[in-house]
Amino acid sequence: MVSAALPLPGPFRDRVKTRTSRTTMVVALQLIAMGDTQPLPSSALYADRIIAWVPPTDGYDPCWRPPSKVEAALLSAKRNGDWRGYIEVLRGAAVFHRTTRAAADSGQAYDIPTVWDPRLHTYCEPLYTAGELPAAEAEIVYIGKHFENHVAPEAHVDHRHYLAVNPGTPVEVYFPMTTENRRTLARVGAAVVGPHAAGVHTLWNRPQRGEVAFGLGCAALLNANNGSPWNELGHGDFGYDYDRRLLAEWWGITDRATLRDQLATLLDTQAGWTWEFVLSIREALERVEGGPVDPVRWRAKVTAVLGERLSRVGRPEDHTTEVSVLCRLVGRIVRYEQRFRADGLLPIDGHVRSVQAWDLGRAAAVARWGAAARYCSLAEAQRTITRAGELVRPYYDSWEALAAGYIMGRCLHFDGEEFGHWYLEMVETARLLAAAPDGPWQTQPWK
Repeated sequence: MVSAALPLPGPFRDRVKTRTSRTTMVVALQLIAMGDTQPLPSSALYADRIIAWVPPTDGYDPCWRPPSKVEAALLSAKRNGDWRGYIEVLRGAAVFHRTTRAAADSGQAYDIPTVWDPRLHTYCEPLYTAGELPAAEAEIVYIGKHFENHVAPEAHVDHRHYLAVNPGTPVEVYFPMTTENRRTLARVGAAVVGPHAAGVHTLWNRPQRGEVAFGLGCAALLNANNGSPWNELGHGDFGYDYDRRLLAEWWGITDRATLRDQLATLLDTQAGWTWEFVLSIREALERVEGGPVDPVRWRAKVTAVLGERLSRVGRPEDHTTEVSVLCRLVGRIVRYEQRFRADGLLPIDGHVRSVQAWDLGRAAAVARWGAAARYCSLAEAQRTITRAGELVRPYYDSWEALAAGYIMGRCLHFDGEEFGHWYLEMVETARLLAAAPDGPWQTQPWK
């Protein structure tokens, strides 16, 4: 039971009109700041020592719907007055604050701009969940942050300010940033699902159908495994600074020129050309022979074709090393396909026809990150993503076939037949995508 005698933090004083229940108490509050009395324009809530101001419910867009499961959970908690649940959702989600690109580039990304709110007669620090991020702008960026770090007592915030969660939307709630309230917010519960937890996250207010959505779907294995919305376009994974670090560390991309070069390489599908060469020989044999090709026949044809090609370009006849590498590759592919069938990635008599999905799926993802990092425009990213989708279509006849090709490329690149996390996490992600009703495999027809 919450007692009405609990002191209000900071500049608040209680004018007690209480209604108690087993877990919550609503207290009509007035704000007294700097010697002036300013009434809160609507109800403030005092539940388990959490202070929150909830604006009137009128004036919202009647067509609004929760963009994702996160906002749906926030709306449910808000309607039920479950402020502990509301905070736990925030702790389990990626949250973002707004800043200028110039500030972020100069190392001042965590100096959070404030906005004057005439209803509260004070400044607010807006904080957004991924689904409610405003449309991307060239000179405005968003920095990802864990909610508990934002409200930690040692965080550099003005105790007179409010934290405005998704302002202007039906899930908006305002928390006073007094030391006492921040302590309480930082202590509440544990994250239900942490940021970047793998899963199929869909934003209904982002592309879900059409050529851009199809291209984004080609990168869904990567984005779902990262815990990012598969159809986000403009804001990346966990904010501007995070996406820039990701591109630099994993791709060597640090500016517009290096992004352009990397995308050109991926769209040209040169990273796995030897894998594609070996697979294409099996495909050609199957067309000629009208059925499955055994590994012995496959290796023999690889040896013959390689010899013909090397002789045409004047290479010495002794190409034992090259043949050995490609014949070992045949064995690796066969063993991976056996495991794929056992784990349901391939039908019992199926095999991987192409690994083009590996490069082209990553091209769509890199274009998405490039736009989020402001190394290219949104329109440029959309063109690249659309092109990746166009290029990949002829190689597969289903999303499941694309997934098998993508996972084969990933395993040949990283896994070394260990069947470790590079493989296992993709198996789980493919299963999640196959079962997700709002994911691209269910909403986007292949042809």
